[in-house]
Amino acid sequence: MKKKDNHKQQVCQSWDKLYTKFSQLNHIKDNIICPSCKSYNFIPSSIDLQDLNDIKFKCLDCDESFNFEELVKSIYKDEEYISITDGGKRIIWDCPECGTETFISTLGLCLACEKELQYTQCERCGENLSPEEQEYGGLCSYCNHQYEKVMDE
Repeated sequence: MKKKDNHKQQVCQSWDKLYTKFSQLNHIKDNIICPSCKSYNFIPSSIDLQDLNDIKFKCLDCDESFNFEELVKSIYKDEEYISITDGGKRIIWDCPECGTETFISTLGLCLACEKELQYTQCERCGENLSPEEQEYGGLCSYCNHQYEKVMDE
């Protein structure tokens, strides 16, 4: 029983420090579980690092280690699957700023670097823009394609 209480205390202290340092984690606070065994008993390797992408996590139950990107994917994979199979769009994207697959479209935020989209809607048709479409300067891929066709004529 003491070992379990020590694990719980260690986990709580580690995560409290991490939530304080990286406030964007509050978006996923209630859904953070080990991707392997679904346990809540895992801790960050170091809280002193400046970038969430550099932090490794270790599960105290199954002894698996994983990175932040794997943690985010495990949280949103079911929601993304449902969205895509219902004809919707992806939820997990590569962040245009830090390059990791931790940009969550439903939050409009990268959970690793806190980057928000510069352009959220197409200036021409009003369609919501994805992180991939940021390079088009405020246009969706379709409107950008139309623009390029006109410019090529």
